[in-house]
Amino acid sequence: MMRIVMAWSGMQRFSLRAVLVFVAFLALVLAFVMLQARNSVLRREVEMLRAELGYLVPADVSKVNLIEVPTGEEYSWRWRVFAPPGTQFDAGIVTEEIPKSGAPSPSFLGVEIPSEQNGVLVTASITNDLDAGYVLKLDFGNGNVVRDGTLKSRDEFSDGSASLMTAGRNGPQVCDFNEPIILHRRRLHEQTSPTTYSEPKGKSRGMMFWITPTKKP
Repeated sequence: MMRIVMAWSGMQRFSLRAVLVFVAFLALVLAFVMLQARNSVLRREVEMLRAELGYLVPADVSKVNLIEVPTGEEYSWRWRVFAPPGTQFDAGIVTEEIPKSGAPSPSFLGVEIPSEQNGVLVTASITNDLDAGYVLKLDFGNGNVVRDGTLKSRDEFSDGSASLMTAGRNGPQVCDFNEPIILHRRRLHEQTSPTTYSEPKGKSRGMMFWITPTKKP
């Protein structure tokens, strides 16, 4: 009888040990799953913040790199722009005779921005000045602002259907020196019948902001 009692006591100790090990293992598994779930939420939040604030890893630090940063505003566009040291920009804004490709001669020469690893924010916008009309601006984020003459009506740059193009919208973009970077272009379509419109083969009304990177002399 004594042997049976001792055997049963040993089995209880063994079973209790197994239960404790299993509970500890289960707790570790649950903690790992909860940690992974939390990390997944944090990663999504970080990616959202990167998209909202703009996050740029230059793919080629010897060239200009940029990516669009959404603004949530109808007539405001923003980019994070990385420029290698010794870079300056010629810039232009037009609302008439907008080409289908390329850019006219720039209106502003030798604009500089700091060379920062994550780039600097460059903003193109159209603001309504109640006294003067609509003003088109290109703000380089360091006090350098270039602007076009005012327009009296929104119809001059937004009337009807149009073809749109925005740099860096689909991801980071690497740009060559001495080549125009079309930041944002809107070419208004021409009416070909009472109900149809098409993009002009030649130059068009609308609006365009662009910059051309050059090496500082």
